[in-house]
Amino acid sequence: MSEDIDVRDDVVEGTLEETGKDLPMLRSMMQQLAMEAELDASDLSTDFVMELMEGILNAGSAEEIFAAQETGMMSGKDFAGRPFYLSSDNIQVRRTSFEGKGLPFYFMLKVVEVATGEEVVVNCGGQTFLAALQGLRNIDYFDATEENPMGRAISLVSHASPAGAYLTIAPYRVPAPPAATKKRAK
Repeated sequence: MSEDIDVRDDVVEGTLEETGKDLPMLRSMMQQLAMEAELDASDLSTDFVMELMEGILNAGSAEEIFAAQETGMMSGKDFAGRPFYLSSDNIQVRRTSFEGKGLPFYFMLKVVEVATGEEVVVNCGGQTFLAALQGLRNIDYFDATEENPMGRAISLVSHASPAGAYLTIAPYRVPAPPAATKKRAK
């Protein structure tokens, strides 16, 4: 995924021109995200939002509808400290409609919470978060393996700074199940 992609994107170019620096790896990452965001937007068959909407519409009672909408999307900041599994197949890039400082993208992650086994969609952005997640994708970190069929176990860590809270990604070690204890003979 690390090869250069020749995509002209005015937002990407404008953001990079503001720095006044030549940042080829950042340009490459932003071009990758711009292209992938366009592809994700046109492929509704795998769109997480459509799957969430389908779940709500398939609910058979008011209680199920209320519960289904609560299992919808969460902000990464609200999901910090809750370990989850993430695989490459469950990462999508989206363009943000938020205008201002920062990159015009965010990640939509379909995760499986370690503690409950529940599927949750988590939205995460932030400049260094985007770079870290994309860097891990570039080295195939989240690919499912025989050892990790659900992808990697990770956690989001929230940090405070003078500019506000930000997220980082940390590996999570799933605790081994407790060993069976033997009763002592009397």
